[in-house]
Amino acid sequence: MKASRQQTTAGLLASLLIAGMPFCAASADTLLDSLRATGLPLVAVETVDGEEPTCEYLRAEDGYPANTIRNATKVPGRVVVLERSDTLYDSGLWEKDVSGMTIKMRGNNSAFRRKHPFKLKLQKKADMLARGDADRYKDKEWVLLDGSTLNLMTGMAVSRMVGLQWTPAYRYVNLLFNGDYRGTYILCESVKRNPGCRLDVSKEEGFIVENDPFWWKEEVYVKSTASNCRYTLLYPDPDDATQEQLDYAQKRLSAWEQSTKTGTYDEHIDVESFAAWLLAHDILGNDDAAGSNLFLTWYDSGTKIQMGNLWDLDTNYFCEDEWARIHTWNGFFFGYMMESDNQSLATAYVKKWDEVGAWLFAQMESRLDSFLLSDGYRALECSRSLERVHVSPMASIAYGVEQARSWFTRREAWLRGAIEELRLRLLSSGVQSLPLPQEPPSGQSVYRLDGSRLSPHPPRPGIYIQQGRKRVVK
Repeated sequence: MKASRQQTTAGLLASLLIAGMPFCAASADTLLDSLRATGLPLVAVETVDGEEPTCEYLRAEDGYPANTIRNATKVPGRVVVLERSDTLYDSGLWEKDVSGMTIKMRGNNSAFRRKHPFKLKLQKKADMLARGDADRYKDKEWVLLDGSTLNLMTGMAVSRMVGLQWTPAYRYVNLLFNGDYRGTYILCESVKRNPGCRLDVSKEEGFIVENDPFWWKEEVYVKSTASNCRYTLLYPDPDDATQEQLDYAQKRLSAWEQSTKTGTYDEHIDVESFAAWLLAHDILGNDDAAGSNLFLTWYDSGTKIQMGNLWDLDTNYFCEDEWARIHTWNGFFFGYMMESDNQSLATAYVKKWDEVGAWLFAQMESRLDSFLLSDGYRALECSRSLERVHVSPMASIAYGVEQARSWFTRREAWLRGAIEELRLRLLSSGVQSLPLPQEPPSGQSVYRLDGSRLSPHPPRPGIYIQQGRKRVVK
């Protein structure tokens, strides 16, 4: 069955990549009709007097730490989400504290792109994704992200599979801004406290912070004792945070930072959440470190610090045959903790791999196969054909699927070998809680470090695993 499915998918991909997009109904009379005919949701933004959001661009070549923006203007208006003939959401006309919304530019490097991202703030809470449970999912804050790649789709799938505390919900959409078609975007939940559907922390004692390389743009932040970055607040709201709360956050974060060098870090953090977050980045091969949106949360004063959600996934698939950049970067202490004599994090990391490694890559392959045959794929590919005509040249969605399939196939082999080397290091140092690599009943098979089986003996010099032990052939 699997071979048959692979052949079908490969043939479908080949025809799509060669022929381009054969699905789009080109008979629609207007661009609006064409966009609605794709089947992809359409987000239509109309601002008061047609005003465009603006910002000040700060460039690295001008002496700033990196490309970023500041002084982004909030523009009032109305936002409507349509799907074919249905209206999924309508904010209503702008009336402060009553209806409508404000929109502003957001992001750092991403704000310099033609399809720069936006932040939406509704005047009344709602679920813009129309998931059928408005009371649970309603919120005021949403974002529109560049939908040019499938990185967010594959990244959020990995997030769910490794079991992070929250995975943002999203939909690919077309964006019409004051009647101007801007291309495919992603309408997504923003990172904030919302116990019903986003990050869940106590209203009275909870915190959500970001280890932020752009801290200098913010008026409220907590200093780091060991990093050039600072911790900016997502919760409590910076405008409402008291000095007592800031002092408390400083104390907790500083204690953890220092513990990463003394080997006592597991007294301060939930190592399982840190392990799952790091494994997700290693699976995706993310090349970002300081800019990988490092969110930390704690529910209240009696709970340990947890890693938050994945977010910035622009540099997925960049780190071939090596760990993700954050894995060894000591600016956020993962390098210190993974190499520490206290092997709690490294052990939790291997255990998380043992929990998901046997099925995750096959699941990703299956998801990509199913996506290729879905209405969502056809709608997105059809929209991409319109984007090429009205916005700018863009690769097909079929190309993005093939890129992802190729990455996960290559990545599984490298990551499996790298983690088995880590397992052997931990076992040789005396860690007792890790299982040995599984053997068939005979117990005589020999494995490469990438997990592939050799029998009965290694054919050439190298390092192998036999009966759970490292075997060196010279």
